[in-house]
Amino acid sequence: RSEKRVRVRGSLECDLTHIENDWWRIDLDGNTGQVASVYDKRNRVDMVKSARLSVFADHSDTWSHGEVGWRAEMGRFANGSVNVAEEGDVFARVMLQSTYGNSRAEHWITLYRENDTIDWQVRLDWRERHSVLKLIIDTEVDEGITTCDTAYGSQHRNTKGSEEPCQMWVDLTGKASGKTAGVTIANDGLYSFDVNGSAIGMTLLRSPVYCHHDPDRVEGIHPYRHMDQGEHDFHLRLIPHAGSWEEANIVHQSWEHNSPPIVHLESSHRGELLATDSFLECAIPNVVLNVFKQSEDGEAWIVRGYETIGKEAKGAIRFPHKDWSFDTTFAPHEIKTLRIDLDAKTHTETNLLEEEQT
Repeated sequence: RSEKRVRVRGSLECDLTHIENDWWRIDLDGNTGQVASVYDKRNRVDMVKSARLSVFADHSDTWSHGEVGWRAEMGRFANGSVNVAEEGDVFARVMLQSTYGNSRAEHWITLYRENDTIDWQVRLDWRERHSVLKLIIDTEVDEGITTCDTAYGSQHRNTKGSEEPCQMWVDLTGKASGKTAGVTIANDGLYSFDVNGSAIGMTLLRSPVYCHHDPDRVEGIHPYRHMDQGEHDFHLRLIPHAGSWEEANIVHQSWEHNSPPIVHLESSHRGELLATDSFLECAIPNVVLNVFKQSEDGEAWIVRGYETIGKEAKGAIRFPHKDWSFDTTFAPHEIKTLRIDLDAKTHTETNLLEEEQT
């Protein structure tokens, strides 16, 4: 039996100093175990100066009362090493290791041969106390504007180092080498950050005393428990982009990062389903459908979505499995809830309580 040859397109290479494909070249610092730079090959623009794990002093209580940000840097992860973890036809992956105090870190960075995704996994064994750990991405973006993900929308934040909340992504867009460009960090479980000039700092861990509230004082004689001790695993996606975050389709990319395909292994059988199929599709580029569920009365289906970039959107929502579609319009930033009767092939707009609009 002859093997089927798969044609491989695109470049992909890595060693102990860099990892590279058709889109990016990421240089690695073996001394510190950190990323040294990220270069956009297609737009010929340096996007990231460096990335590092920095530790900041934090003597506040569990809820950080009185703190607006952390600036007293105690040190950085160093004593680094680089290893090529995997290199094949589909993707290449490097692992960077470093330490600080009693803590250890691993960065797993993955590039792909046929798409421009930069996957970045951080594994930590954290043993420090009264401190904050941040992943600092020092970008090449000047005169930047910070935008972050909120529930069903986005919001501008400051660039002066104050700690801010976010959801699935934070973006800094301005000028890089005179061109409009930006850097986005998408994440699957980190909800605090700061931007200080051109540097984005994702807050990874905090280690105050557990359940300690000002004005009580921490005294050394008590066996306090400290937060965030032990092993942690974070999945990030670094998205340098030309143009604005809206043009880079950041909202869709962050949803893809947070909702990866679920793979179910099945034994061999004839099956009744098609080889490929889709139950619900949205043909409107700047609309995300993020709720699809049975109605509260159990007699219909509910679809909810929102417009993502502040521009009116028109297009079709399709149910290929039922061979049916309908057109709809979203106003800028609108959240729309639709009640769907698939048997009758009808739809009506409702409010968030699933009450029909009058």
